[in-house]
This record gives sequence, C-alpha cells and structure tokens, in this order.
Amino acid sequence: IPGMPRINYFTSLKKALYALARFQGIFIGHTLRTDLQKMKKWGFRIPSQIQYDISLIEHLQNSTKRRYGLKELAKEKGIEYPSYEKIVGDGDFDSVPEAVASNYNGMDLVATARVWDEQNPKTLLLHHTSLSKIYTELLWPLGEVLNAMEERGLQIDSDYLTRLEIQLSCDRQLIEDQLKVYLGPINLNSSRQVLEALNGLGITPQYK
Repeated sequence: IPGMPRINYFTSLKKALYALARFQGIFIGHTLRTDLQKMKKWGFRIPSQIQYDISLIEHLQNSTKRRYGLKELAKEKGIEYPSYEKIVGDGDFDSVPEAVASNYNGMDLVATARVWDEQNPKTLLLHHTSLSKIYTELLWPLGEVLNAMEERGLQIDSDYLTRLEIQLSCDRQLIEDQLKVYLGPINLNSSRQVLEALNGLGITPQYK
C-alpha cells in the first residue's frame, strides 16, 4: 500500500482489508476501535455510519466466553488458519513472503465477514432491544472517548502518584501481615495454600 510504513505492513494491510469489509452500508471489524484509530492516523477516511465490532457484539450476545479473539470466533464458525505466531516464527511479519502475508490477512477478512454473517440477524434484532442501546449509546461512544483520550494524553501529578504508591504499598503490607496472623505463614499468592488455610478454619468459599 503506497505511503504505508513498511515496518507496519501487516497492520496496514489488515486495516485496508477491514476498510473494504462493508455490508449493506455497515462498517464492521474485529477490535475495531484500535483499527479505526490506526486508519485515522494513516489518513484513511473513516465512514460516518455506525461501526460494528464483532468482538463487542459477541460479548453482548454471549458474555460467558473466556476469549473473544478473531481466531476463536472464526473456529466456532468452522474456519481455522495459522496463528500470527506460526506465520511469523522467530522473525517479524516484514520477513513473511508477500503472498503468505496477503493470504493471512485475507483470511482475517473472511473470518470477520463469516462471524458477522452469523451475528447479523441477531444484531438487527438488537435495534429494538436494550442491548442495542448498550452498544450504540454506551460501548461504541465510550470507545471513541477512549480513543480521543489516548490521542490527547493526560496530565499527571507524578509526585502525588509516587506518594500514593508508597502509601498503598504500606497499606498492602499491613493487610498481608494481618492475614498471616489469621491464616498462618502461607503464601498469599497461592490460591491452594489460601484455600487450605481457610478450610482449616472451617471456612468453605462459595464459588459462583
């Protein structure tokens, strides 16, 4: 892609592919907030219509999953292809043959489209539900605010943060000492030891 920094070939091509992934006037992608941020930085024209992030939509439709990565979502739709790590190996994406890079990024596009195709009927129904409002009035606008905050940055009081870090460290140490008096000289970072200590005191945690 002319004008794109070569070191970001993979990212650039991926964003360009997403820019073509439009269905019925809807702009879609996976982890779209980050994609749009990069596209804007590189001079892409960002469409004004509502943008749909398939990872956010999947989380709205099913919040019980442990992971919402594109590879995981695609695998559920019967699409499997090598991970980024397998493609790159010990090198970086700049060393991957152009044909391989193109096919890999093309599969990202295909996977995004396939996931959207299955989400779409449900998503259209969301326009008449509270979930639609959560996405269009909360999640997506919040993403735009976060983008603006990242681009602008924020002023911090480093002296105050240093004092706060010291205070919190002291508070944490005090709490840990109190817990060890109660539970015994255990490693509080070990869930097994904490559980055994609680059981020894007749306390059985309730899992939810």
